[in-house]
Amino acid sequence: MAESQLASLVSRFRGCLIGALVGDCFGEPFQFIKSVQLKSVKELVHNLEADESKGDTKILLYTDDTEMRLSIEASLLKHKGFNAEDMANRFAKEYFANRNKRAYGGHVTKIFSAWSSKYMVDFFLPATLQFNGAGSYGNGGGMRIAPVALFMYKENSHKLKEISDKITRLTHTHELAILGAYLQALAVHLALNTAESPFPTDKFLQELTESMIYHEEETFGKCSQNPPSDSLKLYSQKLNAIKEFLARSDVEKEELVETLGNDVSAFGSIPISIYSFLRALTEINGLEGRNPYERTIMYAISLGGDTDTIAIMAGAIAGAYWGEEAIPQKWQQNCEGLSVTQKHADDLYDYVKTH
Repeated sequence: MAESQLASLVSRFRGCLIGALVGDCFGEPFQFIKSVQLKSVKELVHNLEADESKGDTKILLYTDDTEMRLSIEASLLKHKGFNAEDMANRFAKEYFANRNKRAYGGHVTKIFSAWSSKYMVDFFLPATLQFNGAGSYGNGGGMRIAPVALFMYKENSHKLKEISDKITRLTHTHELAILGAYLQALAVHLALNTAESPFPTDKFLQELTESMIYHEEETFGKCSQNPPSDSLKLYSQKLNAIKEFLARSDVEKEELVETLGNDVSAFGSIPISIYSFLRALTEINGLEGRNPYERTIMYAISLGGDTDTIAIMAGAIAGAYWGEEAIPQKWQQNCEGLSVTQKHADDLYDYVKTH
């Protein structure tokens, strides 16, 4: 697909969820490897693309990130909105059915166990008790939030935040996790609603930054938690850093990771996912001949750390803008869960079209 050609809306819905799926499946083999090299990512991709076998094609498995995303999609579609009990039960059911297959974090599995009690009434309660009542600031909300941006396609950012917050609070109650998931949802929502080509990077960053400044001031002025002592743990500051990095041609991976992060925290992974999408809008050394979606995934993984989640979030944004056509068929076909992802994307599109 030509970079100047904008995809249709249904293609963008599909591109967003398939884009996230590919990021998960391609990123998982590199998760937490001490030093990920771009050449290693290219080697994996080349081997998949060169495989001409039919029945024995290697299928890359998705992780807990995608498993929870699929549950969100199914629950939103069934209830035509957020239903805490149904969504929690879906999360727990999938975990207990596949606990040895997916790489769930230890803290979230304790929440699933608590939900399994027949006396459970408040499905938000178990998450609020974690980390001495502070709640988790991990990236579990951001990794699964993309379908919310699709479901809320016609709605404004305030309504988007309302449902994003509720879904995140089921497992992550620290304000940085909640704000981070909303930032990721907003990034996907803006990309999905962008009809300009080339992509308006400055406008995109300005809208993200203004929204985060507003909500950071509102959040840290009202909540009982103290704001982070390190200003770079504020998302608005990291978005400013992204703008500065994009204006430079000499940014090393070490500087990026030190400033934006690449770990399992929300504030240490969501900003670098957004940066990966924006950086891949232009050519990247070593990725010549690749389109912007392909560059997004391969570059995001090359930054190391929590590679599957970072690539999921970057891939969701890129797919929401570039559409399904930008994702190579060979990439898609090598991912577990492709058919159900396609169906959920189509169902979400049909829902939005009729509501």
